[in-house]
Amino acid sequence: MLPIVDAPVLNEMDVTVKPILQPTDFTIDAEQGFQIACGIARDQSAEVIVLHVVRPDMVDDGDGDGDELDRDSDLYQSLWSRFERLRVHAGGVATSLRVKVGHIAETIARVADEEECGLIVLAAHNRTFIEFQLQGSVSVNVERRSPVPVLCLRQSPFHHEPETIGEALRREFQPTPL
Repeated sequence: MLPIVDAPVLNEMDVTVKPILQPTDFTIDAEQGFQIACGIARDQSAEVIVLHVVRPDMVDDGDGDGDELDRDSDLYQSLWSRFERLRVHAGGVATSLRVKVGHIAETIARVADEEECGLIVLAAHNRTFIEFQLQGSVSVNVERRSPVPVLCLRQSPFHHEPETIGEALRREFQPTPL
């Protein structure tokens, strides 16, 4: 028989609520990820940190890898406007925006570590086999690098209108104009 041990009551324990990191590209899939992150944060009384990563080749003002994007830049102002429209739907959850310049998966993992997040909620895009082979998968790379658990939300393959195999092949192998 096991000895009976007095367990501390939850409200007597020192429980630190950690923020939830929600990387976004402001697509519909990412907005759904934001809703899920806010739901979890509401249950945990946590903050949601929304992170948008800008690839270094997209900025030419000297921002280096890992730097915050200049808040006075047109790009930052555009992203802030999108964030403002998004956070209207946060349902009272505390939210904040970080915009970093860097390689996407590495930057997401680094920010999760720096911000001492307890979870990353990442909405994955459906990619075709060829897109996956050419571009890779941000979600897979984040899962590999992350110092914290990653909740990866994948869309159903039937999320979009179904197409025939012939339509899919024509779309995939359509020659690109020069």
